[in-house]
Amino acid sequence: MTNGRVVVGVDGSPASLAALSWAEEKVAHDGGELVIVHVHEPLPLAPYAKVGGRVAHGDCGCATVKRRGGRLVEGLPARELGRYAAGADVLVLGSNAGERQGEWLGATLLACLRQAPCPVVVVAPSPAVQADERATASRVSVSGR
Repeated sequence: MTNGRVVVGVDGSPASLAALSWAEEKVAHDGGELVIVHVHEPLPLAPYAKVGGRVAHGDCGCATVKRRGGRLVEGLPARELGRYAAGADVLVLGSNAGERQGEWLGATLLACLRQAPCPVVVVAPSPAVQADERATASRVSVSGR
């Protein structure tokens, strides 16, 4: 049984924005719930650092996630994405792999491909990815569970 829930991880990269676009199109076409998640790892602080002191991340996709009603989560990305994907129909992630010779899949993507509780769709950005986040997917791969 499917619930129509599509979880997408966004980190602000062109590939993650292409994944977000793909996920939005899937939900618009098939119906269901779109869950947008941005996960950042806690910054290690020296024992003498001020409590609550953080280094600015830049945008890192946070503004996009907030504008679209997504969730900003602190933790280990693969673990948190897997937690949000539990019970979902699909987890959607972006990848820049193959864009440059010798480039590998990232650790988070590999961990999600191995451990996700649902199928994973990997989306690569098209060459014409726009900064205004209207990315389209040029390649889509699906791992079945």
